[in-house]
Amino acid sequence: MLVSTLPITPKYNSAFTTLISPFVACIASDFYNCPLVIANNLIGLRFSNNNPTEISSWYKKSLKSIGIKNFYYWSELDQGYLGYVYENMNLWYEQGVIRNELRKVFCCPCGIVEILDEDFLNYEKGKLYSLVNGSIVCNSCGGRVLPRCEEVLILNQKRELIFPVHNCFPGNFLSELKVIHNKLAKHNILVSRSKQKNSFFWASQKKFFIDTDFIWSLYLAYLSDKYSTNHILISASSRVLAPLIRSVCLSYFLRPNLKIDCIISPIVNITSSKNTKKININDFINLGTATELRFFLESGLHWKSKEVSLDTSVLYWIKHSIKPEINYLKKEVINKDSFILKDIHNGSSTRNLLAKLRKKRSMDEKEILLYQFLCQPML
Repeated sequence: MLVSTLPITPKYNSAFTTLISPFVACIASDFYNCPLVIANNLIGLRFSNNNPTEISSWYKKSLKSIGIKNFYYWSELDQGYLGYVYENMNLWYEQGVIRNELRKVFCCPCGIVEILDEDFLNYEKGKLYSLVNGSIVCNSCGGRVLPRCEEVLILNQKRELIFPVHNCFPGNFLSELKVIHNKLAKHNILVSRSKQKNSFFWASQKKFFIDTDFIWSLYLAYLSDKYSTNHILISASSRVLAPLIRSVCLSYFLRPNLKIDCIISPIVNITSSKNTKKININDFINLGTATELRFFLESGLHWKSKEVSLDTSVLYWIKHSIKPEINYLKKEVINKDSFILKDIHNGSSTRNLLAKLRKKRSMDEKEILLYQFLCQPML
């Protein structure tokens, strides 16, 4: 088995929440003793005048700041990946799965909003666009969203699709994933974009620029081939369920025998009575040591909740509770294989562990395993 994050777009001003799904992936990789892949979406950064190499290097250092060190790194710029995408696009074009058509598309001036007319009403207002004084405007550039007819590339999705997710944790997300999957099966996917003039595809002697999100969406099938595995566990935030399902479906077309499981992390918001500004990655990694930050993130893993709030004052409690208990760090847990992940890794267990550390009480086997994982940066 392989554990991977859904591709994350790293930015210097990104909220610290972009560290949560890698942290959860690290938990799963450690628990199941299997390789970890941290995936980034870098092609889109070129449109914001950022250097992908510099940002990816910075993001890797940020991951090390929370003790995530042993992982394979992947992005669409991975050698051979774009060739893999073009190869499969050519195959789908020959089969008629991808085709070029003259369609009505709703667009804004900056290109953030570019949606097929059949899908326009299915997008939730407030995410990409809003209604202002009777006009539909883009939330990013503020320009009006207007329809226009143009030749585009679409991928035909109007077929019976088998729900490709084998297992989902927490289970309460399963019904939501199935609803998204059923909607996806009834609509085509817009493959080309007019504003993202980067990677392109030739069809009927016409150049089409490819949607950056479509490019990374084939990565699961690619990872399956690269690492010779038929089982991938994806770690993703509850904010990105639609891109998750789209990627899983597209990879399932290429590798129908690929077993895909999902672990969905809650949205964790940090609040502070001293500072009301949004906390980004750089702010967060300066709040404490790697071990302290791991305890803090772990305390926010309330699996039954979609959204969790943590106050930075919790860090004071953490800083005054953690001590390197050598006997526990080196202790071998005999019954490790009898536990399941959620029994060890959850916010309640972390709070109980901190209370025992502060009061110098003995730990049970589950708490020892949790303590050993969270204190890995100390070793």
